[in-house]
Amino acid sequence: MLAVVATTMAVTGLASPGCPGRESAPAKQVTSFEAGPDGPSDPASLPVPVVNKDAGSTVLDAGTEPEAVAVTVPPADGAAWRVTIGATGDAMAHGRVKNTADNQATDPDEEGDDQHEGWWFIVKHLAPAVLATDLAMFNLETPLATERHEPQTAPPIQNGPPVMARAFEAAGFDVANLANNHMFDQMREGVVETRDACNEAGLSTVGAGATQDEAKAPLILEAGGAKVAFLAWTFSLNRNLLDNDKDAPWVMKWSEDWAKKAVSAARQEADLVVVSMHWGGEFQLSVAKHQVDASKVLCGAGADLVIGSGPHVLQPVRRVTDPVTKRECLVAYSLGNVLSNQGLKYRFGWHPPDLIQAKNIPYTRDGLFLRVTFADKGQGAEVESIEGVPLWTENNWVLRYQEKVVPPDRIWIQPILPLLKELDDGDHRKLVEERLGIIKEFVGDLVTYVDI
Repeated sequence: MLAVVATTMAVTGLASPGCPGRESAPAKQVTSFEAGPDGPSDPASLPVPVVNKDAGSTVLDAGTEPEAVAVTVPPADGAAWRVTIGATGDAMAHGRVKNTADNQATDPDEEGDDQHEGWWFIVKHLAPAVLATDLAMFNLETPLATERHEPQTAPPIQNGPPVMARAFEAAGFDVANLANNHMFDQMREGVVETRDACNEAGLSTVGAGATQDEAKAPLILEAGGAKVAFLAWTFSLNRNLLDNDKDAPWVMKWSEDWAKKAVSAARQEADLVVVSMHWGGEFQLSVAKHQVDASKVLCGAGADLVIGSGPHVLQPVRRVTDPVTKRECLVAYSLGNVLSNQGLKYRFGWHPPDLIQAKNIPYTRDGLFLRVTFADKGQGAEVESIEGVPLWTENNWVLRYQEKVVPPDRIWIQPILPLLKELDDGDHRKLVEERLGIIKEFVGDLVTYVDI
């Protein structure tokens, strides 16, 4: 864990307004509920345990007691609370991504890259951006489970190792969204194994569970002096194994009626409500009508921040107003991919023959780590700042045509702005400059773009 400690120290003083740098231990929560005789409980009736992110953790010798109990101190400017929420898009354990980790585990580029069985090499450059938040989430678009179905491209089936969760937790993430179309790829048992892998790594999960009520319950974490509720839904499932048995594993499929009730109930329990939505058309650069309609429903019900995933490409960050309640919230329609082997064939100056096959689409390698700071100065949650760290997935696939010996796979998450400071003139610099401009165009001008 030495690399993680070093990174935490490096970002102190560079954090967003709501968080001066992470020092507390990540939240860890597993929730299960008994459903009533008529099926899943009403959302307002579900008990909601709260995990305090600010309190940290203390390792004690047997028989000792802590000298002090950590307490939350209100911000100096008089705000009741201030919290910075971070979020990014789809993380997929494609074959060459897993190969990259395997290669780094046995032959690391640098000291420490072999941590977490080589997965640290893949995520380490993103860690400073994540650690500058109070709470951060990503969409885990792959089971981490026993392989019951071999991963493949058509039809798409995914699976990854449990250590992937440990690497993302080490990079600073707190919450993994499991409400996505791939969560049943390794059957119902895979849902439970994925939840367990995340929880054992220190990641809380939302959007799926071992039972219907567990999946439907909000996740509430406490950080920055605020109670933050997380909820999640997906519009589609590649393998629909939803069962009338309330005790069977469950993934949250979109229901407008349930969403209204659940978000409204969470609004009563929390200071801030964050909703993860897996929606939209794959590789669609424009926002679909169902995304717009659902975002208005969520805003009207009480959501403060809606984080979109699923299209595998970036879509705008917008302020959305529900026409009925006139309530406004912030919506990131899609934060793109944070990790994948998609877009592998793209290089600067190449004109893809089509934008249908994932391997040809450069937009699938564009990403964003969004960082939103909320504060309560007497009128409830108020957006103080919206920051974005532009990301590019580095992928060495094209080198097989430039070198006599096919190189080992190397894929990693790369913040663009720090990279630009290091690159000399050349095609690589031209490529990331091109992607930076496209990222800003797609995401929009609500976001202030930052290095990390």
